Amino acid sequence: MTHFDTVYVTHFDTTYVTLFDTTYVTVHDTVTLQPNMYTMTVYSNNLQHGLVAGNGEFPEGSVVEIAAIPIEGYRFVQWQDGNTQNPRPVTLTEDKTFIATFGTVGIAVPEFHPYDVYAVRNEIVVKNATGSRVRIFDARGRLLSSENSVPDEYRFPVVATGTYLVQVDNDSARKVVVVRQ
Repeated sequence: MTHFDTVYVTHFDTTYVTLFDTTYVTVHDTVTLQPNMYTMTVYSNNLQHGLVAGNGEFPEGSVVEIAAIPIEGYRFVQWQDGNTQNPRPVTLTEDKTFIATFGTVGIAVPEFHPYDVYAVRNEIVVKNATGSRVRIFDARGRLLSSENSVPDEYRFPVVATGTYLVQVDNDSARKVVVVRQ
């Protein structure tokens, strides 16, 4: 009669199984375990006032950065849970939903920016923002580019005509309309 002993060793998402029997035959088998996947859903309370980023499906334990991007003339107020951190890291242990609330900027005073944001043919140009963080979003709030430290003139090529939002550091996002030629 053959007797089997089993040894299980788990390392991250793979379990190694080794069976030993009394006749000195060893069988190795590898079983890959799929991590749990969770959905991050982020909404804006008013798409005319600001967009959001961070939507998607991610493995359990992922730290996802969600962000509220106010459009010029508006400001981020808070998330529905009262948290005012923006951008905000969230650890996924279950499906989560966040709603960003935006409000108007007090008195309508034009914001002064030491940098320029504009479109030239098929590119978005950010000039005089040396060392700044620049994030570019499409009109649906999807993050297209994120650079932590840009040179004096940063150029981002776009593949489609449309409206884009460009955020420099934590300033309000500025709308840029690109017409491909």
